[in-house]
Amino acid sequence: MTKTITRKRATVKSDGVGKQRHNLYADVLNRINEAIENGFYLEAITLLESIISDRLESLCNEQTCSDKNSFDCLGDLIAEAKKYNISESWIDILKRLKIWKDARNNALHEIAKIEAGDTSSFADKYKPCKSHAKEGKKLFREVDREIRKYRK
Repeated sequence: MTKTITRKRATVKSDGVGKQRHNLYADVLNRINEAIENGFYLEAITLLESIISDRLESLCNEQTCSDKNSFDCLGDLIAEAKKYNISESWIDILKRLKIWKDARNNALHEIAKIEAGDTSSFADKYKPCKSHAKEGKKLFREVDREIRKYRK
């Protein structure tokens, strides 16, 4: 029988990780920019998913006064975040984030798979990844901005 380990998200209030999270985000955002500039779009998309998920985890755990959303997948976090209408544009941002998540899943999980009748090359499948990376960066900024405004 496997033992289930519950992971707890570190927070500023309980663990004093504000400076650490700030530095980590700065490094991640620098890496995302480098990845996009150098054509490593899948790396950028992966890093963006991580920091977007972290922002949504923070909001959802704060709203539920629990750790129940710690380390959840992006789809579950989007569904939970819809319960908290924190701004006029929040639901629209989450709808666009869901579309981006689905595009991200295709980019990361299906780039090497071939569906019956599909004649796409790697280059064909990789081409939209640039716009996915740029859209993810834009969505991260929007999610982060709305959560910051809500907390003020």
